[in-house]
Amino acid sequence: MERIVSRYKNNALASKKKHIYSRLLDYFSTFVLGFIVFVIANAILLNIPSISGMYKTLNKESTALADYVDSTRLQMYNEEKSSLISVDDSGYDYVVNITKTSAYIHEFQYPYYKEDGTYEMKDVPIEETFLEDEYNYPLDNISYYFKKVKADEPSLNSYVYQNVDYRFDIDTYLYEKIMKVKSQFFVSEDDTDFVVRGGFLSRYVVFNKTYTEKMINRVGKGEKIDSEAVNCLNRVIESYGKAVQYGIKEIEDKSTPYKVIYARFYKVYRNICWYDALTYLGSYLLAYLLLTLILRLITKQWVTLGQKVLNLAMCSSNEMELSPIQIIGYHVLNFVLFGSSSVVGLYFANMAGVLSLQVIPYVTVFSIALFVLVFNLISLFMPLWTKNRHDISTFITRISLKDINEFEAPAEVISKVEEDAKNG
Repeated sequence: MERIVSRYKNNALASKKKHIYSRLLDYFSTFVLGFIVFVIANAILLNIPSISGMYKTLNKESTALADYVDSTRLQMYNEEKSSLISVDDSGYDYVVNITKTSAYIHEFQYPYYKEDGTYEMKDVPIEETFLEDEYNYPLDNISYYFKKVKADEPSLNSYVYQNVDYRFDIDTYLYEKIMKVKSQFFVSEDDTDFVVRGGFLSRYVVFNKTYTEKMINRVGKGEKIDSEAVNCLNRVIESYGKAVQYGIKEIEDKSTPYKVIYARFYKVYRNICWYDALTYLGSYLLAYLLLTLILRLITKQWVTLGQKVLNLAMCSSNEMELSPIQIIGYHVLNFVLFGSSSVVGLYFANMAGVLSLQVIPYVTVFSIALFVLVFNLISLFMPLWTKNRHDISTFITRISLKDINEFEAPAEVISKVEEDAKNG
């Protein structure tokens, strides 16, 4: 096929700065338009019953997972049942319950807040202590999980810690090995009050008299002036957190009922991630095509937005007009390189889970995007050191970027100037 000499044959190569700026403008304009198209497309597609149905199923399975965790009482629903209570909040409640239990056993009164802003010192009823219901632990969620849930569920029924079986010494297993409680805060086994009124309780849920009084002031009246009470509060909440995290990890790793629910959840979640990935890819492709074709219609040339703004044009490296193969190759390479913006786009769309999808075994979307991003950065700065100021796309397709407003003198003019200079 006959090739035509480019109209930009005598134009100067685009400067390094303009080359880089045009690439940046193309990159971000493609990202912005792609993200806008994605938001619009996603809003439209969510009206399709099969797609909206996936999200309803995901919500159903997500609720089932939360219900199961709530049933173990390691984390429980808030009053509205809209979310699980944070570990810090439930940990504070745990300390309050230990304090009330300790006040009951040591026969101390506890301050109850009144509507007029004052406190009334009253005896703690047994219903507000860990002594209520020995078998169901209504106020002691840690004991409920480790002493009831684990015992009743075959897949969790193991009390081995560091190769030692504590099946017949669960208190040591729970409080000393897992929670690593500070024993100085709690009563001794032979404490008179504990022996008389402690019932079935472990000594690690009953403060000694000194700390019972300190904690009554700390959690009952909210006084923070006693550093020992503050330290005790923080340490017990920390121990509580260790027990919760240990139990949750154990459920995730071993619980058969949880794994069954999670398998259903993950299947739907993975399908939604693929839907999001394909929708984003399609939106990005549409945005790229729109930018390319609109610029073609406006300028009657194959240029990008960045090139148009900076008054640049493309021609073959041999000063000929671009061939269809060069044009297609250039845009395909740009499409791939600019695709690294998907990491940011998916993050802003709250769909970062797409990045964890495995395209092939051990190769995730994120690893591919990161790989492309590295090449995109190399491509961006290549004009700083390549002879003809190529980036990866122009180097592979043998394209030169020319400045419409800058010209190079023709070879015959240069020869004549040199000859005149020699002749004096």
